[in-house]
Amino acid sequence: MDNSKILEIGRKVIKDEREVLEKLEKNLQDNFILATKLISELKGRLIVTGIGKSEHIGKKMAATFASIGIPSFFIHSTEAVHGDLGMLKPEDMVLAISNSGEIQEVINLLPILKRRGIRVMALTGKDNSTLGKK
Repeated sequence: MDNSKILEIGRKVIKDEREVLEKLEKNLQDNFILATKLISELKGRLIVTGIGKSEHIGKKMAATFASIGIPSFFIHSTEAVHGDLGMLKPEDMVLAISNSGEIQEVINLLPILKRRGIRVMALTGKDNSTLGKK
């Protein structure tokens, strides 16, 4: 691949990313305010969970939150139902990530977390999904 083609591809990627960020900026709603307040006022820890691609995103999010002073860590959704939820305390909050909002491993956590009095916030690409509704 020649140098001009490499630059062309690089510029297209940056342009595409800019367009996505502009769309995201325009679509911020009140739920963003609520999420920001809940996280900033959290007395416990923010536990991020997901599976698949959401796992990778969740690990990065947990690391970023920890870097800015919000105690946070990642729990794999499958491992959570097999004992890792024992680490959670009632003052913690779980951020469940699933683009489809239909990943069974994440959905299976919800009744367990509810019984333990742990708040859950969802990050999903589909508000009308099972996770989005709950």
